[in-house]
Amino acid sequence: MKALILFDHIREEHYSVVNNKPQFKLFSTPNGKILKSILDKFAGLKRTKGIKNYDINYLYNAIPQPIYNDYGKIIKYNDVKQSEVKPYYERMNNIIMENKYDIIIPLGKLGVKYLLNVSSIGKVRGVPTKVDIGSHTTWVLPTYSIEYTNVNKNAERYVVADLELVGKFIKEGEEAFKPKTVEYELVTDIERVREIFSKEVKNDNNDGVDITAWDLETNSLSPEKKGSKPLVLSMSWKNGQGVTIPLYKSDFTWENGQQDIDEILSMLKEWVASKDDIKVGHHLKYDIKFLMATQNFVNFESNLDTLVGWYLTVSQESTESKRLSDITYMVTDMGGYDKPLEDFKVWFIQELLKKVSNTINNRKKDNKKEAKKKYGVKVTEYDSWIESKLQESVALDEHDEKLHVSLEEKKYINLGLTPEVLNHNVFMDEDIQEVLKSSKEYMSLSEKGKSYVLNTALTLINKFRNVKDVINEVDGGNFNYDWIPLELMHPYASGDTDACRRIYCKIMDKFKQQDRPKARELFERDYPRLDRTLARIESNGLFADLDYMEKNNEVYNKELDKVENRVRNHPLIKEFEESRYELYLAGVEEFENNTPKERDKEITQYRDKFKNGSWKFKISSGVHKGEVLYDILSIMLPYDQNYVKSASFTKKRENEITWEDYKTDSKSLTYILKNMDLKEDVKSLIEDLLYYASIQTKRNSFTNKLPNMINKETRTLHGSFSATTTSTGRLASSNP
Repeated sequence: MKALILFDHIREEHYSVVNNKPQFKLFSTPNGKILKSILDKFAGLKRTKGIKNYDINYLYNAIPQPIYNDYGKIIKYNDVKQSEVKPYYERMNNIIMENKYDIIIPLGKLGVKYLLNVSSIGKVRGVPTKVDIGSHTTWVLPTYSIEYTNVNKNAERYVVADLELVGKFIKEGEEAFKPKTVEYELVTDIERVREIFSKEVKNDNNDGVDITAWDLETNSLSPEKKGSKPLVLSMSWKNGQGVTIPLYKSDFTWENGQQDIDEILSMLKEWVASKDDIKVGHHLKYDIKFLMATQNFVNFESNLDTLVGWYLTVSQESTESKRLSDITYMVTDMGGYDKPLEDFKVWFIQELLKKVSNTINNRKKDNKKEAKKKYGVKVTEYDSWIESKLQESVALDEHDEKLHVSLEEKKYINLGLTPEVLNHNVFMDEDIQEVLKSSKEYMSLSEKGKSYVLNTALTLINKFRNVKDVINEVDGGNFNYDWIPLELMHPYASGDTDACRRIYCKIMDKFKQQDRPKARELFERDYPRLDRTLARIESNGLFADLDYMEKNNEVYNKELDKVENRVRNHPLIKEFEESRYELYLAGVEEFENNTPKERDKEITQYRDKFKNGSWKFKISSGVHKGEVLYDILSIMLPYDQNYVKSASFTKKRENEITWEDYKTDSKSLTYILKNMDLKEDVKSLIEDLLYYASIQTKRNSFTNKLPNMINKETRTLHGSFSATTTSTGRLASSNP
């Protein structure tokens, strides 16, 4: 086994120059010594005179511009742009193919962008992924650099966990990255459901842990939307075990239909409200909210959340992933249990639907040509022409009925066109057959499961025509879990609860190790109450007065126009515009009166730069405001990161700052008003700029934005609150 440790870029301390030759000295530096030590200790990767289990290399094979402190010490390096890194991709590809590394461990965002096309390392660290680099296939497992752990001590535990996983790979090979298989149960008998609620969840202390995990898979991420339903319920009362109980899943019908579903929901309702039965889930607030909104559940007691537990015991960093599947890699042997389902989702949309969509689009192209040839229909008029023709009535004969020809197909046939509606014959196409065979998940399905997938694909493409237009009609999203056959969904759904229960056990171990009784009390008593309360607020929503918002929007727009006109008539702004307009005219004159060779390029450029009214002052433009305040008026702000753009403050010393480096935000403008002796006309201009920005923010954030987020049927706004996405513990909200 051979590994590659991939740094983003070279650091000055990694090399020294001896006799005009660079000498590699990474492992002589404090950070290098730590890296070498933990690679040996946790991953079993050694680097000695006789053993070399890994190589060190750099994606950006150069030293970025260093940033020094006042004492001349490098404190960090300028960010390297993707455009600067990409020229080095080919070099790294060749190195990887030549050395045939078994695993690559990137230590920064440039490396994960190159290998995984992901911008943030926090989203993918600790998750092994197989990638193709040219002709070579290798594993990639990102982790944080030692430099990062120096400033973020929480990251140390992640690096240790990641390297321990690498160590398993070194010993076991690919088996280390494969989830341990568990045979989960799909419950299809109502008697078994009764047994689960009356017996199994009551005796869930059989492995020393008194808890049952539960989870829902749903057809919508917006339970307040009409048509939102829970598809399946999954439960686990013992590690290494899980069951899935269908509810409103389209490819399953209970023997007694809705009567059985009502009974299951009744048992679930009683169980989640029980104080005696302790329950756990991951991001459980969503499931609680869903049952509140769609099934009118009210009471939820003793429902703990592993997302909260992980937040309290492991990490409050907002940039680090707390997804169930990612945590599973760290603390269980189930890492990757959900990969088959995730692979199926990608294949279904990007491969199957795309190929079927291409078929219907190709038929349309051919029909356009035929309609033009046969009926003189212009290509641009085809859509309206065929729509009118499809409104005409036709009758099916016995031959049509034997062949199961639909009325819509018959209309196309009568016109001498190929039907732009697909049936199962499309799946006989060789190219589509290849797509079907390319999915291990599809090929492993029963005939019933395969039929469900094909019927779903046909229904979606016949309705939306183009794969780019396919949406979940319930919530407007890009996927619906009801598109997945039950036999493929249920191991994933059961796996969710199995993983959740195992993670819960690890969290409880951490509470004991950390000896934090108050934090445990938060987890077991206070956060469940908070989750329940937030779920109720989200489910109920807030009533929105759309008429009032519309009136407010009109008032804001009028006020913005009024302020903008006042600003535009200000002498300073007129001077700004006149100067730019004169440059524009000079550019036009230079362009029209001279040949290309004779033109002055500097003057000519103003023709394009200021055309179409671009010479006018834009009140929302930071550049325009900056030019007026800091160039024309020569106002200077303090050399402070509150008033100097971050990139300029990092790169430039005080004597190097120009007017272009100053910020024009409200803090900067307020500072000018409060601390500088200004003429009244300048003061009124800055006050107008601040006022305009304030009104614009209110309009854009509220009266413009909120109406599009409101449920038009109920006139309510359903946002989402989170108690685990800030490092300070405060609540955060989204949408809005």
